[in-house]
Amino acid sequence: MQKLGGFLTARVASKESANISEPSGSIPSLGMITIGKKILSRSSSFFLRTPGALLTLFMIVMSITAGDASSSTTLTWTAPTTNTDGTPLTDLAGYKIYYGTTSGNYTNSINAGNVTSYTITNLTAGTTSYFVATAYDTAGYESVDSNEVVKTEPVVPDTTPPTVTAFNVPSTSTSLTVSISSFIATDNIGVKGYLVNESAVAPLATAAGWSASTQKSYTFTTAGSKTLYAWAKDAAGNVSPGVSASASVTLPVVPPTCASYTYTLGACQSNSTAPVISYIGAPAGCSGGATPATTQPCTYVPQTCSAFTYSGWSTC
Repeated sequence: MQKLGGFLTARVASKESANISEPSGSIPSLGMITIGKKILSRSSSFFLRTPGALLTLFMIVMSITAGDASSSTTLTWTAPTTNTDGTPLTDLAGYKIYYGTTSGNYTNSINAGNVTSYTITNLTAGTTSYFVATAYDTAGYESVDSNEVVKTEPVVPDTTPPTVTAFNVPSTSTSLTVSISSFIATDNIGVKGYLVNESAVAPLATAAGWSASTQKSYTFTTAGSKTLYAWAKDAAGNVSPGVSASASVTLPVVPPTCASYTYTLGACQSNSTAPVISYIGAPAGCSGGATPATTQPCTYVPQTCSAFTYSGWSTC
C-alpha cells in the first residue's frame, strides 16, 4: 500500500474502492472529452480515500477500422487539468489502457504515454473487447479506472478474390498429359483451392475439380493446339480471374497392329503344306501383332500318268 497525497493506494485484483479516515489530498482527475458515447470506469488499482475526495471520470471516443482478419480500435480522450480536490494538475505523466474479452477482466495492458489518443491493433473480427483507462502522475501513482467501454469488432465479408501470379506449361508436348511447370496464387487471407481446366469461363467455387494443392499435370483427351486456364479460390468462395497458358500437343505416329496376313504360297508338298513365299499384313501399314506363318496347309494331289515314253526296245 502506498500513500498518494492524503490518499492511500493499493493494487488488487478486484475493482473496488473503500473510504478510510485519511486527510484529503490530490490525485489526478480524469478530464472530459468533447465527443464520446460512454463514461469509462476501471481499476487494477484503487484508491482508499476520504468521502470528499471524489475522482472525476473521463470519457473516450472509439472508432473501429475493420480488416479482413483483424480490427483496430482508436481511443480518444481530453487530458484532465485538475486534481480531484480542485487543485491544478501539474504532474500528469500519461495514461494506461486495460482491455480484455470479458467485462471486468482485463488481461492486456498498454502504457499509452502522455497522449490523448491511442490505437489498439490486431483485435480479432467478431470478438467483443472491453476497455478501461487510467491516468498516472510523475510519481507513478495511478487513478481509478474510467467506466468500461465495450466494442464488438465487426466481421467484414471477404470480397477480395485470390490472384494467380504464375501459371506455365511447356509450349509443346508429344503426350496428352502435359506437365504444369508453375502454378502460384496469393490471397489477402489464404488460398483454399486450385483448379486447371480448358474453359475461359470462371468456375463456381462449388464446381468439381478443385484441389487443396496445385496440380502438377493436366491430361487432354485429344491432340492439337490447346489452352489451359488456372484458377484459385479462397475460403469465402471468391474465385480469381483465370490465367491462361497454351500448348501444342502432337502425338507420334504409331502404326496399327497387324490383325491378319495375306500369304503368297509355293507348291503344295506331299505333306499337304505349302511354303509361304511372301505375305502382306492387314490393315495396311500395320506392325506387330501375331507372328506370320511360314507354311500354310494345302491339299496335295499326286499326278496320274496319262502316257509313257519307251526307249531301248528292239525287235525280236
